[in-house]
Amino acid sequence: MKFKQKLLSAACATGCCFLIQTATTQAKETSTHLQDVLISYKDYQGKQYAEQHVEHVEKRLGDMKMVRANINAKQYRLLKNNPHIEWVKTSTDKVHIASTSTIKSVAPNYKPKWNMNYVKAPTYWKNGYLGKGVKVAIIDTGVNEVEGLGNVVKRISFAKDNPATKDIDESDPYDRGNYGDGHGTSVAAILGSQLDKKTQSSSHLNVAGVAPNIRIYSLKYADGTSNGQIGDMIEAIQWSIKHHMQIINISSSIYTDHPGLKKAINQAAKKGIIIVASAGNDGPHDAPTYPARYENVIGVASIGKDKKSSAFSNRGASVDFAAPGDDVATLNVVGEKIVTSGTSFAAPHVTGLVALLIERYPNSSPTTIINKLKKSALDLGAKGKDSTYGYGLAQLPKIPTKK
Repeated sequence: MKFKQKLLSAACATGCCFLIQTATTQAKETSTHLQDVLISYKDYQGKQYAEQHVEHVEKRLGDMKMVRANINAKQYRLLKNNPHIEWVKTSTDKVHIASTSTIKSVAPNYKPKWNMNYVKAPTYWKNGYLGKGVKVAIIDTGVNEVEGLGNVVKRISFAKDNPATKDIDESDPYDRGNYGDGHGTSVAAILGSQLDKKTQSSSHLNVAGVAPNIRIYSLKYADGTSNGQIGDMIEAIQWSIKHHMQIINISSSIYTDHPGLKKAINQAAKKGIIIVASAGNDGPHDAPTYPARYENVIGVASIGKDKKSSAFSNRGASVDFAAPGDDVATLNVVGEKIVTSGTSFAAPHVTGLVALLIERYPNSSPTTIINKLKKSALDLGAKGKDSTYGYGLAQLPKIPTKK
């Protein structure tokens, strides 16, 4: 393993999902220090003005007409009042990890594939559909080099190093663990843990991934030992657009509608990328968080083996599908099998199904692919789409039997 472990202690909450608390504070006129902001410009004149009236340009996000930069109070006033600038918002909204009390050791008789059977993945495997070549970006805490995840073709980090922690480099591309267990690696294992080529069975510790032959791009925006920033997530989405990802999985939550994130999501969707996100783990009385709440994002809630909504799963009109997220088998940061829960782990089931459908219907539009999932979903709640299960348990459409 190419990283150093850092011991942490923290109070853990039920379920597993990243929670991004969005501050509404903008750079204040009385501030004397520099602030890390996102500047959205309307046109070329706005772009030029933005780049000329900052202390330092951190990142040019051309696909989204945004610039990430450091500015002072005077520059903030000038930018805010320029008619070619759309808005200026902070890019340092913090990411908090709330999870892992539900992680369990695995009993010898545990059957790890119940979740795969629920979404009908094995039927597609038997017919040769494994997601071959489909490009999927996992925007998370990184994905480690563990057995069973040899299909990670690129690891990139957008996270920043914290100079105060001298023993580790938070900006490296590896998953340092969500209090020792890992988040990005666990999401990746559910999505794309590889199968044995000869037997078409789980190749490592009997953990199966929905789409074993996808090409995984690990885009790390949060380290897992410290807070992440929404600006880093937006940069990861920009990278996904530039490098022609077909699907983005975001098992993270934001409580406030941040205009920069919305703009990034809109641009990705416009480019034909299908975005899948977890609904959040705040319980049945809370609406799905962002980006799952956006209309052009597939919001995924969690169910257990009893096909009932998980106690921790958020509900609301923006839930599109339910998927297994309660006591599902996956891998931790060092490649050991664990059983864990959270809408974070329901989302990659749906991402995997989308990948298998893209392989089966390579010329279909994103809308057509999503409609196929809607039609094949198993209705679990009130007839039709409802706020608990969406269109129902996400399942693959049947493959006609050859005569």
